Amino acid sequence: MSLGWTYQKEDFRVGATALEGGIQCKWGDTKIASDRVQIFGWAPIDDDEARTAQKDLVAAGWKVEKDATGTYVTENPDWLNGRGAEGYGLTYFFGDGYVKLADTRQSLILVEGPR
Repeated sequence: MSLGWTYQKEDFRVGATALEGGIQCKWGDTKIASDRVQIFGWAPIDDDEARTAQKDLVAAGWKVEKDATGTYVTENPDWLNGRGAEGYGLTYFFGDGYVKLADTRQSLILVEGPR
């Protein structure tokens, strides 16, 4: 069974800033206007760019959580209006030399960088 979804490839962005060498894809039904899409992305990022990106997201109202593997920056739960798994909508994960993006924090496990 097909959902009729297609993908749209874009530059990887953190806010308005495009990161060179990254990729971001949106999956959804482009024939209808909807917020029912899945978003995945990956890009290389250096420490200075990562600090600036995190600072800019937090200034825009995003929330930060850190653990032993890296830093999660997720959209404010007040913006979700019932969408987002376990209160996490769009989430960036900043690791060692890279950043990932997914439409939910839980979906970050689906994103792999180059090998």
